[in-house]
Amino acid sequence: MQKENEAPSPLMIFEELEGDGSHWGITDLYDEREMALRGTLKMGLPFDTGWWSSKKEIQSARVQRIEPNGAIYIEVSAGMDDSPDLVDTAFWKAAGGTENAGSGYEALQKAGVAEEDIDTVIDEIMDACELGEDNYANREKALPKGCSYDLIIEQLDGLVDEASAELEATFQSVITTCKWKLDQLKEK
Repeated sequence: MQKENEAPSPLMIFEELEGDGSHWGITDLYDEREMALRGTLKMGLPFDTGWWSSKKEIQSARVQRIEPNGAIYIEVSAGMDDSPDLVDTAFWKAAGGTENAGSGYEALQKAGVAEEDIDTVIDEIMDACELGEDNYANREKALPKGCSYDLIIEQLDGLVDEASAELEATFQSVITTCKWKLDQLKEK
């Protein structure tokens, strides 16, 4: 039973829906999720979508209203490969991609790194680039009360773009560091 001054529990509008929330990107919601969010926005009640993910991208999002007829809060999280895989891909790109190697691992072998030393080189690059085990960028934003579904989608797209740009900048930095390391290895 709800106490007099206690805020109502939010409707968990995606809770009963199974599977991914969206198809190509985080805002390409499946029809049933779009309809649920559109309908709930009109009601003005507190709600929470919970986190939903995209089938094709490493992205997730959440939309919620905490107070009746209140502001809408949106959050996104975008990610890329875990650090060892990310560094492997960066070495592959730094070596010229498919023209020169099938993987970063192969590129390091061609540069003269012994198989048993490859993990040490990858760890060295992870440390030099200050990569954690997982690589995510998160963004959040408050939108005015009464905002439309279309504005929410537009703003989610903007936050995903910002997060993705941060991740791409990190990845380009890792590629640059890998190029430097490959040049160092060639000089030996």
